[in-house]
Amino acid sequence: MLGGRTAKFLLNIILAVNLSFNAFSALPAAAEETSASRKVKVGFFTINNFQEYDQGTDVYRGYSYDYMMALAQYANWEFEFVPVTYDEGIKKLQNGELDLMNYVNPDNGYDNLSYSTLASGESWINLVVPLDNNTVSYEDFDAIGELTVGLVYENSMNASFVDYCKDNDCLPTIIYYHSTAELQKAMTSGEINSYLVSSLSDVNMRTVAKFATSSYYLATYKGNNDVLSELNKAMNALKTDNPYYQEILYSRYHTESTEEETIISTLEKEYITNHGAINVVCLSDWYPVCYRGSYDECSGAVIALLREIGSRTGLQFTFTKVDTIKEAQASIEDGTYDVIAGFPYDYAWAADNHTTLTLPFASMNMMQVTSGSSTEILTAAVPENSYQEYFTREIESTGYTYYRYHDISECLQAVKSGTVDCALIDAMQAEYYQKRYSYRGLKYQSIAGGNFQIALAVADTADPMLLSILNKSISSIGSQQISQMFEDASQAAESRSLIDQVYSNSRFAAWFFTLLGFILAAIISLIIYGRRMKIKNQQIQEAVAAKSDFLSNMSHDMRTPLNGIIGYTNLAMDEDNQPVTQDYLKKVKISGEFLLSLINDTLDISKIESGKFTLKPETVNSNDLLESIVVPIQAAAEKKNIKFHMDLSGIYSGYIVVDSLNLKKVILNLLSNAIKFTPEGGEVNLVVSEIEAVNGCNCRIIVKDNGIGISPEFQTKMFEPFTQEGAPQARSAVGTGLGLSIVKRIVTLMNGTIEVKSELNKGSQFTVLVPIQHAEKDAGAVQVRSVEDKGILQGRKVLLCEDNEMNAEIASTILKSFGMMVDTAETGKEGVKIFTDSAVWNYDLILMDRRMPEMDGLEAARRIRAMNREDAGSIPIIAMSADVFDESIQEFTAAGMNSHVDKPIDRMALEQELISQCEIEDALRKHEVKA
Repeated sequence: MLGGRTAKFLLNIILAVNLSFNAFSALPAAAEETSASRKVKVGFFTINNFQEYDQGTDVYRGYSYDYMMALAQYANWEFEFVPVTYDEGIKKLQNGELDLMNYVNPDNGYDNLSYSTLASGESWINLVVPLDNNTVSYEDFDAIGELTVGLVYENSMNASFVDYCKDNDCLPTIIYYHSTAELQKAMTSGEINSYLVSSLSDVNMRTVAKFATSSYYLATYKGNNDVLSELNKAMNALKTDNPYYQEILYSRYHTESTEEETIISTLEKEYITNHGAINVVCLSDWYPVCYRGSYDECSGAVIALLREIGSRTGLQFTFTKVDTIKEAQASIEDGTYDVIAGFPYDYAWAADNHTTLTLPFASMNMMQVTSGSSTEILTAAVPENSYQEYFTREIESTGYTYYRYHDISECLQAVKSGTVDCALIDAMQAEYYQKRYSYRGLKYQSIAGGNFQIALAVADTADPMLLSILNKSISSIGSQQISQMFEDASQAAESRSLIDQVYSNSRFAAWFFTLLGFILAAIISLIIYGRRMKIKNQQIQEAVAAKSDFLSNMSHDMRTPLNGIIGYTNLAMDEDNQPVTQDYLKKVKISGEFLLSLINDTLDISKIESGKFTLKPETVNSNDLLESIVVPIQAAAEKKNIKFHMDLSGIYSGYIVVDSLNLKKVILNLLSNAIKFTPEGGEVNLVVSEIEAVNGCNCRIIVKDNGIGISPEFQTKMFEPFTQEGAPQARSAVGTGLGLSIVKRIVTLMNGTIEVKSELNKGSQFTVLVPIQHAEKDAGAVQVRSVEDKGILQGRKVLLCEDNEMNAEIASTILKSFGMMVDTAETGKEGVKIFTDSAVWNYDLILMDRRMPEMDGLEAARRIRAMNREDAGSIPIIAMSADVFDESIQEFTAAGMNSHVDKPIDRMALEQELISQCEIEDALRKHEVKA
């Protein structure tokens, strides 16, 4: 049985895998839609930057188009855009000839129309001046009264502007024109210096006043209930997943919302100079508006906005956190603070709290959070003294019974426990809490009529100059920069706990479970080896003791790289400095490679112990073999400033018969140890020579160093698995403790011998004797080569058959980095079909995973080889598999595959194999052409 710690570790892994299903189930429901998409006819009238269509390129664009395409993904819709004028579109919509049209205002009183629950956008009227006009600041009504404003006769905006001027006691000069063209001509000539424009239009002007704001909606004809229901669900899901999407879209298509200079008056400058710091109170848990940061500081989008205002105007702010809105309200009432950082744009509620509001700078929607089990909503949780409580009192028809809780967390816990049917929170809070694993399973839905905006609340006892400065600053900063502040604050506010990251971030979850799979592979190899360690004889106690020792050693050795992987991963996640993050990731890679070497060494030991490790003598060039060993060792020695000497003059220069792969493994292991245990400035020597045969061995290999040496005690057990030198000098060198054990067993299988002479602090000498045979060069000679002509891969086309999405992404990215073109198939069956449908010689290579659904890689390779087409018999098919046993390799060959590469994919090994196969294939094709 497994030990208690191992069992607990495996249990944690099972729980983590269970969490992965929860994490991926958190993706939008629309992504899981499998039914056929609905065809929806949309009336498409054109307004610059709102809805545009280019007949020449057949390209649609604009705010409305992008918004509807986002909804289509959630609703599983396919749109047919029907060109109409606005009035034509309304008539066709009323008659049922269209399913949908945007920019419809319910206040217009159209018959036979139904509207979306949520607004699809807002529009307003802008008073604009040229960008170089610095005499008018935002809502500076004295300066606005000095403007000459151009209006077009019978334009619907005119009356709203006149009312706006009356309300604010300013009387600009107004000149009327018969057309927009006449107005633009007057603007160019200087006859006027300002005019009105709809917020839907994009003009390269500066806005000095905004008014007559109204919401517009998506509309369908009455009775089209399925479309209306799917529309509301899609809009609700989009609002929940991305509360800032509409603001981001608006910023994309309207340059007037970009950053402008903040223009303040002389009196305002005097106020800034003479006034001390402005005291700001902020809530500690209103994510991402304002909240308690990692270092107990005030953080959030509104804090960033106020700091930007300070940098533009010179205003100084001090920030203080409070836990409840009640505390914030009290601090304003007693005069302790001047501003509340983030406040619903509701003048009635502001008046109740003795405050005046700035311009709004962000929009959000009220959300209803349920457990999904309640069929009828009768009770609701709200934070005490919050805007949610005030908001619900304003909606008389809800029929809720309200219960007050201390904060949002308590409200959500009440929903989870079933104490109440729902909780009311805003959309930005919803985005934060739905990513927390502790609140998994809750359902979020927008409330009809629950739209509201956010502003700053200024104490009504404060100097009016403060409100004026804040308004001008908010207007000049612009919606694009403010939206980015909310995006940044949302990311910064995300939980850093591992369980929340896995639950909410699908990319991180994919990376995490790839790593987890890697760890599982290590554990599986451990279990396999443990089973093979059972000795079926009477000495059962010795067998149990051996297995216990093995598990203890493996557990210890695995924890070292695992600690590096997990520890540096956590550090990288918390680090914002890119160079430092890269350094942590490099250390994660080093730890992963060490863990892989431990797995490989364990499997080698397992194969040797089970008798499945077989030698494969082959004809190779001795010079090429030794060069492939010496080149990487020279690089390692230079990096550590170690002198590396070699004498290869005594070895036969030509073709020899030997198991080159395993002989190379033996020599590299000994040389790597010599480099590892020799201090900087030391020496390492390699001597390879032929000698008179001793017990059949005629090749002598000597590896000598002047490093730290080996203690006499350790020399007696150095070839046993998992044994490592305990001397202080050796502790800094990381190793698996399996290398020399593998070397000893390989040399023994070769009918050779290995001896060691060593003295502490003086160095070590390993002498290996193995048999080799001279041979003449023949067609079967294996070339030990390195990657040379990388250009041969440029432009080659590969068919990649891989069912695992992450493995496919990794392989595809590596192949494309070689300059290759890649087509992918998720199953062997799909791969066979793609190859069948392709033109002859369309593909240069096929990379085939071993295990895939529907049809595995072996069967797919057989079917391709059996096809009656010119390229089927010769196209290189390379297997990709984590199965590294000889039986698997034999199966690959029997199925018609040319070679294989191991998983995890080694980039250099893959590149070398691809080059090799391309060279062989090119040579075969040339031969066929000549024939």
